[in-house]
Amino acid sequence: NSMLSKFKLFIILIIILSVKSTYSNEKFSNYKNYKKTKIKFNIEKVASKLNYPWGLSFIDEENLLITEKNGRLLRVNIKNGLKKEIKHNIQSIKYDGESIAYQQGGLLDVYHHEGYIYFTYSHDFNEKISADNKPSKASSTAIARGRLVDNEIIDLQILLLAHPKLHINKHFGSRIAIKDDMLFVSFGERD
Repeated sequence: NSMLSKFKLFIILIIILSVKSTYSNEKFSNYKNYKKTKIKFNIEKVASKLNYPWGLSFIDEENLLITEKNGRLLRVNIKNGLKKEIKHNIQSIKYDGESIAYQQGGLLDVYHHEGYIYFTYSHDFNEKISADNKPSKASSTAIARGRLVDNEIIDLQILLLAHPKLHINKHFGSRIAIKDDMLFVSFGERD
């Protein structure tokens, strides 16, 4: 029965891979008709010594928030380059920079909107498990929001915690956008 199921899956995969995409031959030749901007852009360094930054969002004309995969949240003043670490209790998996088991976790995207700071992150369920003889944690992608007061995120609310929780610690995602009072978030497929 198991062998028959595997054979059926194999046949389905062969069929899917052999079918050409309807749009695979699409040509984009009109790119030359796009209008060019007359705005001059300058590249300026506003921060250095960041640890795997992932997302950023302006909170006013001079300050932006930057997330790092190790779980840090920073406020950076773009005029003088001063960085201030923001306190928070977001329960994210901390990217350690080396271990394959935790290489893609962390604090992910950040988005400032109408007094709230929205976050996506790799939620740590604080359950250690072993999969394929590799250390792993039970985790999922989550969306949360809070308010920034005196260099601290307060009133943190988890808006969505994806289920099921998985032991695979990669491909969490994600990006945030808000339009017409609707919150849009992309998620990774979690491998």
